[in-house]
Amino acid sequence: MTRKLKPCGTLAAYKRHLRMGEKPCDACTSANTATRKAYYHSSPVVRSLQVRRNLARLRALARLKVAHPDEYRRFYAEEMRRSERGEAS
Repeated sequence: MTRKLKPCGTLAAYKRHLRMGEKPCDACTSANTATRKAYYHSSPVVRSLQVRRNLARLRALARLKVAHPDEYRRFYAEEMRRSERGEAS
C-alpha cells in the first residue's frame, strides 16, 4: 500500500522537491517559510537549541575543512557551481 503524496503548498511537498533534486515551487517555498517562522518564534528554548545546532554544525565543518582540505575544496566548488545554476542541494 502506498501513501498519497501531499500536495504542493505543504512542508512535505517542499521536502519532496528537495529530495528529488528539484527547485521547490512558489507554493511549497511559501509553506516552508511559514513553517520555519512559526518554529523559530515558538519559544526561546527552540531558538536556543537552533543556535547551538548551527554553531556545532559550523564548528564541525571547520574541523572537516582542516582534516580533509582537498575534499572540502572539491565539495565547495561543486556546491558553488550548483548554486550558480540554481540547483537545490
